[in-house]
Amino acid sequence: MEQRVQFWQKSKMKTEDLKKEFEKHFDDFEKWNKEFEFEFIDFEKGNFLKIMCRGIVSRLQNWISYVTPFFFPGGTYSSVIQSNIKDEETIRKTKELYKEFMSYYHEGLIAEFSSDEKKQIEYIKKFFKNYSKLKKEVILILEISKDVFDELNFEKKEKGYLG
Repeated sequence: MEQRVQFWQKSKMKTEDLKKEFEKHFDDFEKWNKEFEFEFIDFEKGNFLKIMCRGIVSRLQNWISYVTPFFFPGGTYSSVIQSNIKDEETIRKTKELYKEFMSYYHEGLIAEFSSDEKKQIEYIKKFFKNYSKLKKEVILILEISKDVFDELNFEKKEKGYLG
């Protein structure tokens, strides 16, 4: 029991220190911590701003993987199914999102690789400013993807060639 209390106190202190560091550059730690779970990242083993840039780039990688199958099927069955969507507006929108995500992605890599704290802070602020809009777009794409799979019908054949 005492070990759990000590761990919790250490964790709480770490979160408080993290909040102080975060608020040197950015607003609303609680909001962003809920989105990115900063408190679970070990910032003690690296540069605070570089790690934040890396976290954003990682989030963008996930988002890119959500939109790409709509217009460029990869090696997975699910992406082949999603590539069969013929709605031109959905395809156009996913291509626009892809372009926007890739722009943020590459800008994030540049910020992460640079040692320029000003550039890193500007990048993170820019991403945070647009995050809510981008997240809403991702959710819409995920809803479309869900609908595609909800409507998927695997026909059972009565007879077939078994080899």
